[in-house]
Amino acid sequence: MLGLTSLALVILAVLPLPAVVRILGVVLGAAALASFLYPLYSYAMFSPRGGNIQEKFYDLILNHVEKNSVGKVLDIGTATASWQLRRRYATRPRR
Repeated sequence: MLGLTSLALVILAVLPLPAVVRILGVVLGAAALASFLYPLYSYAMFSPRGGNIQEKFYDLILNHVEKNSVGKVLDIGTATASWQLRRRYATRPRR
């Protein structure tokens, strides 16, 4: 819906309307287009097929934690316990 809104606002620029309305349409259309494209870019960068930034971040943090250390990892987030599970499997001996 936001993409269609940005398209409609940019179409105002080519219609024979007063200059103020056309400029306002272009500015608002560009802002709507940017707010439409940014979530798509973020989704692509965080997805496994994209940049996979979340996995890289997890790996970076877990590589800085000593693998043989005894202790606890506090995961404050969505209650999926992803940090604990990653740490457990990273320090677990291979069979």
